[in-house]
Amino acid sequence: MTTQVAVSIFPAALFLIVAFAGFVVRLPSLPSWLGSWVPIISFARWGFQGLVINEFENNGQISFKEIIPMDVPDPYRAFIENFGFEGYSKYDSLPVLMMCLAVLWLSTVIPIRFVSFERR
Repeated sequence: MTTQVAVSIFPAALFLIVAFAGFVVRLPSLPSWLGSWVPIISFARWGFQGLVINEFENNGQISFKEIIPMDVPDPYRAFIENFGFEGYSKYDSLPVLMMCLAVLWLSTVIPIRFVSFERR
């Protein structure tokens, strides 16, 4: 693989990772055939989910009126459901992120260890 190939593949791979994390498209609005498995394997989703839940959980100082313009009894719950993160805590993201870290590390170390990139 050359540098040009890596540079051309990177934007498409980054878009797929970010699109199914909830940044571009909210998770509840994904089609059912994509929404059931693709966000689960997206490591960016788990990082984003952990950060959102950590930031807004039990935080009475934040006004949700700009984000959710209706009167709801629990604006935090409505905000989390809007993103599709209901039923999770911030601690649910940590094991998935650690597993993704291990997979990415192995997919880097194994080729470096066993593939000789020197051409003589």
